[in-house]
Amino acid sequence: MPLMIAALINMIYGVSILAVFLLPILLVAYRQSSSRDDAIGLMLGVAVGLLGGAIYGVYLNQPHLVMSSGPWPLIVSMIVGGVVGLVAAIYTRKWWKGPLATLLRRFRFSIKSLLILTTLFCLSLGMHMSSYWQQKHAVNLLSSQGFRVEYRFPRRNGRLTHLARLSRTIGPDHFLTPYSVDGHEDELTDEGLVGLKQFFHIERLNFQNTGVTTNVLSLLGSREHLVHFSMGRERAVPSDNGSGLTLLSECKDLYWLNLENVAIPDKGFSFLKSCPRLHTLQLYDMQMDDNDVAVILELSSVRVLGLGGTNITDKSVPHLSKATGLRQLFLNGTNITDAGAAQLQDALPDCRIFR
Repeated sequence: MPLMIAALINMIYGVSILAVFLLPILLVAYRQSSSRDDAIGLMLGVAVGLLGGAIYGVYLNQPHLVMSSGPWPLIVSMIVGGVVGLVAAIYTRKWWKGPLATLLRRFRFSIKSLLILTTLFCLSLGMHMSSYWQQKHAVNLLSSQGFRVEYRFPRRNGRLTHLARLSRTIGPDHFLTPYSVDGHEDELTDEGLVGLKQFFHIERLNFQNTGVTTNVLSLLGSREHLVHFSMGRERAVPSDNGSGLTLLSECKDLYWLNLENVAIPDKGFSFLKSCPRLHTLQLYDMQMDDNDVAVILELSSVRVLGLGGTNITDKSVPHLSKATGLRQLFLNGTNITDAGAAQLQDALPDCRIFR
């Protein structure tokens, strides 16, 4: 939450600074005009200049403008663009004044209306660029730490939409939000995931064989869209007590949960009761027992259940036998006997059991 508030304050600060410098530029444009049409043309020149400054600052090989720790470089680029646009409009008005006057006679604008529209346009552009900068900075931060951030490009009838093609051309952070973050290296830790605070539509988190703990769930800007969460490793992280898993109770759309050698929270798996859409639950090498199985199977939505490498015994067979919705059950490396497995197969004829 503090990082989100800081980002919002940073955006308001940047837009406010832009507005402070924008008003004098528009005032100069008004003073330099000799008629209503002239003033409108000069103000349009300022607006075009601001847009050009934003484009220059973001697209044309200016990474320092989007990677810096503050909004100043982008603000300066836009202000300079506005000044350049005004100067260009002043020196070229003999070419555009006539055609613009003809156009304005068809569409009646007052200077006051155009001033308001130009100001709103510039402020909305500044807010968009500030939001873009915040997300781009967070993505670059995650990428520099070794994490992979993915976007979902919208398609229609199997083809990329116009918005998707535009996003690929100018950068996805303008119109799309990341939906997936992956990491697969031992040295990756929670410290490198601070940028997750900027993401509010993450659907997929995958941290196999990393030093990331379950506390990563507390770093998300929002957990309500999470569909896939995977965390597995050969050996447990000592600092991870599994308490972060309780936050999965906020994930009403959770569909896939894969945990391997992860500590179990003090309250066990009770948090899963708040995940009504959970389809696949993989709990390999978890320190769980037969009592935990009873809690897990209260979820009637689970179709794929992996319990390989756990300490469950034939005492879990009566609980598992009632899970008629199961279609795949993995029991390899458990203490369930051949007789218990045979009993399970008789009780669950539609379930494929792996041992």
